[in-house]
Amino acid sequence: MDIVRMLGMGLLLVCLVISPSLLVWSASVRWLPVWYSLPPVRMTMFCVVLSVITAVVLNLELEAGLLSIGPQIFILCLGWSLVLIPITIVFKYYQYAKAKNT
Repeated sequence: MDIVRMLGMGLLLVCLVISPSLLVWSASVRWLPVWYSLPPVRMTMFCVVLSVITAVVLNLELEAGLLSIGPQIFILCLGWSLVLIPITIVFKYYQYAKAKNT
């Protein structure tokens, strides 16, 4: 029973950590033009993977144990989201403009 509680707490922590990134991607889909359509859940998971890779490459110290990985992944995931949105907007706009001209 303790294992189920720990897994539940871990799942809740993961959901809390990635929720701001999911909100940012959902807002970008809602407020940007129709030609900009990226799935928010997929892009959030991509940012989570990028943030975990960044944490491993930078060899971030976990001073408080495993509970300190939450804030680090939160900051990295939100940072990757805020970096990737303008890049994907430019990329999608060029694709849209190229398709529109041909």
